Amino acid sequence: MKEQHTLLIMDYLEGNWNPAKEAQLQQLIASGEINTNELTDWQQIYQQSGGLPTPAPSARMRENFYTMLGEWDTAPKLSWWQRFSNSLNGSVRVSQLIAGALVLAVGIALGFWLSPAQRYESQIVHLSSEVQQMREAMVLTLLEQPSAMQRLKAVSISTDLSSATDKVHHALLRTLNEDAQVNVRLAALEALLPYAQDSLVRQGLVQSIAQQDDPLMQIALAQAMVELQEKKAVEPLEDLLEQENLNQDAKQTIENSLKVLI
Repeated sequence: MKEQHTLLIMDYLEGNWNPAKEAQLQQLIASGEINTNELTDWQQIYQQSGGLPTPAPSARMRENFYTMLGEWDTAPKLSWWQRFSNSLNGSVRVSQLIAGALVLAVGIALGFWLSPAQRYESQIVHLSSEVQQMREAMVLTLLEQPSAMQRLKAVSISTDLSSATDKVHHALLRTLNEDAQVNVRLAALEALLPYAQDSLVRQGLVQSIAQQDDPLMQIALAQAMVELQEKKAVEPLEDLLEQENLNQDAKQTIENSLKVLI
């Protein structure tokens, strides 16, 4: 499935439909850009995935953020995180779609249990590859959408990738630094932390410190640097302390983080 058709297929599966989208879909089918058999397969996967559980988010950063926000005494700031938590629920159906594809792959393997494994191995590998490619296409497409809900959905899908490419890493780092919504940036940070052993990601996280002006992001990154024991973060954290009008909660967290890192 081509990346530019991902949103249309998602709308089709979720029932978010109108005559204009129907006409666009029929045109793509007629031109051969969308295969009807593939569309039917994904519809079946989506229907089968309705009862699947959604993978739990990372407990590590969840605990840190909730501890941080529990000490945060500004009510409007707390509501950012509440909206973030609620927004993640909107990505359940897409996560279920991807999980359903994996279940289908397992089902194919079990269905041919009594047959020679080599005969079907290539089919299973091909299906797994297509699932991975679809996930990445969704992430890259949704991260460019104007809706914060869609961008949060993209970040959530990225956490389900078995392995992320440099292209996905770059997209998440760009979101971490440039997204207008703090809750999306917080989600991008959590999604990137499992890949922090990658030099590109680790360097990007350190460089992001200087680009954050929101206290929540400053606090979250300072805590992340302590978890990663990243000594290269000392200088940018010290630079933050020199900023005028630095939030007092952020200042305290940064100072505590520096005590650990130095």
